[in-house]
Amino acid sequence: IFVLLVGFIGGTLLSASNLELQPSLETAHVEGEKIVELGIPAVDEEGKGVVGKITTTIRPGTGKTNVNVDNVISFPSFQQSAKFARAAAANFTKLDLSAIDIDFDVKVNASVIEGPSAGSTMATAVALLLENIKPSPDIMMTGTILENTTVGLVGAILEKATAAKEAGATIFLVPAGQGSQLSSTRTRTCRQAGSFQVCRVNYQYNPVSI
Repeated sequence: IFVLLVGFIGGTLLSASNLELQPSLETAHVEGEKIVELGIPAVDEEGKGVVGKITTTIRPGTGKTNVNVDNVISFPSFQQSAKFARAAAANFTKLDLSAIDIDFDVKVNASVIEGPSAGSTMATAVALLLENIKPSPDIMMTGTILENTTVGLVGAILEKATAAKEAGATIFLVPAGQGSQLSSTRTRTCRQAGSFQVCRVNYQYNPVSI
């Protein structure tokens, strides 16, 4: 699925053979900074679909991954998504990214969004920069990146698709198996853990005409 995500958002369908890992990876090098901005469909704390922006920057460095999430509570989940996204992009491009620093700057008009579903967009952004592919502005996506660098399932597909369409997207990419017409009911439960509030979000899926 990740090869399709990168291929479609770049406007070119890339070969599935690009996902095969090589025994020895070439070290990636870039001169100066390279930047790309992609739309990110999400849901706020009320379960409403919103669209924000992820600006991804790669530059020469020592393998650091930095995340700046503006006015969003779910920062830890974005940190994990960034880590897995970096690994997925490295696997896809067959490049060693130890000499590359990556910055993810996330801006969205919501106080709470669920960071894991941004993983596929983050991974795609890095791959596009490494492959020098210009993104298509009318394509958006959602999908987690799992620890094994595969694309995982997400919730609130209908809400995100609606927000993406209202923002001008004509193609909305989702994880395999989630393209059927489903609506989700979102429940959020929270508990206090010291000075932090830990929240769990669950979805119940129901058929609906998108």
